[in-house]
This record gives sequence, structure tokens and C-alpha cells, in this order.
Amino acid sequence: MKNINTTGLVAGILIHGENERQASLARAIKDIENKNKLNKLNDKLSVASETIETLQTEKAMEEDVSLNIAHHNRILKQEVEYYKQLLAQPMQVIAEHNGDFKKTYEEQQTLLADWMVSQKAFKELAIQFGSEKGFSPTEVIDIGLDKEIDVLENRNNPSNKTNFSDSAHTKERQVALIEKYNKDKANRKVKKSS
Repeated sequence: MKNINTTGLVAGILIHGENERQASLARAIKDIENKNKLNKLNDKLSVASETIETLQTEKAMEEDVSLNIAHHNRILKQEVEYYKQLLAQPMQVIAEHNGDFKKTYEEQQTLLADWMVSQKAFKELAIQFGSEKGFSPTEVIDIGLDKEIDVLENRNNPSNKTNFSDSAHTKERQVALIEKYNKDKANRKVKKSS
């Protein structure tokens, strides 16, 4: 039997064992580093996943809001069209469809009716005074229509406060009314001559 150098063998085994231990230790350190990196990546992935979920939720909410706004806009457009069509109708029709407007309309109609009664009363009074002066009712009415033009053209005594310029509410209609009354006057002359 040969004499085996046990010291070299033991040293070789020890060196080999040490190398294996160091390699194993290096692998363990590398594994720990990789696990730490993996944990950090998992944490980042978790944050990214939560952010994606939040963004998806927000996007879904925005889409819902957008759909609600679009739906609401369609409804408002329909209402606008309804009111455009309604406002093109006579005021009495509008009043039938809108309670708030009806109250105002009824007040305006009462005011207009009161004004008409007042005008008829003054016309009747003028006819009575005219008949005392020897004028026929038709002549009094003709004189009254001429007085309307005098009012529009501010030819009455200012102290009577019957000139057109005394009424701020009717100024914007002055030209149209002068044209109307001149046309009416011309039509009266044509009727008289026929």
C-alpha cells in the first residue's frame, strides 16, 4: 500500500470545502440581493398596479360623467328646441304651457283690457263733445286719428303731457307707428273719396 499524503489530501479537502462554502455563501448573498431586488420590484409593481386600478376607476368615473353630461346636453337641447317652438307661438298658447308666464300674461291682458276700456271711454267722450260742436261721429274719429299723428310727432302742448316723447316705453316704436297712422290716414281719404 502506498502511503497517501494525508496532509495534502486534508488540505485539498479543506480548500475545496472552503471554496464550496465561499461559493455557497456568495450564492446565498446573491440570492438575498436578488430577493431584495425582487421585493423592491414587487413593491413597485404593487404600487403600479394600484395606480393602474385607480386610473382605471377614475377613467370609468370620467366616462360615466362624460356620458351623463352628454345625456344632460341632449335633454337641454331638446328643452331649448321645445322653448324655441313655444316662443314662436301666440302669447296665449305660451301661457297655457307655462304657469309662471300665464300669471304675467293675465296681468298684461288685464292692463291691456283696462287701457282699451279707457280708450273707448275717451273716444265716446270725444264723440259726445264733438256732437255738441256739430261734428258727426265719423268726423270726430277722423280728427282723433289725426291727433294720433300729432302725438307721435310731438305737436301737442307740452304741458298736457300727451306728446309721444312723454312716454319712454313707446319711443322705439315711434317710426313704425307714424308710418302706420299715415297709411291709415291715406286709406281713410281713399274711402271718403269712393
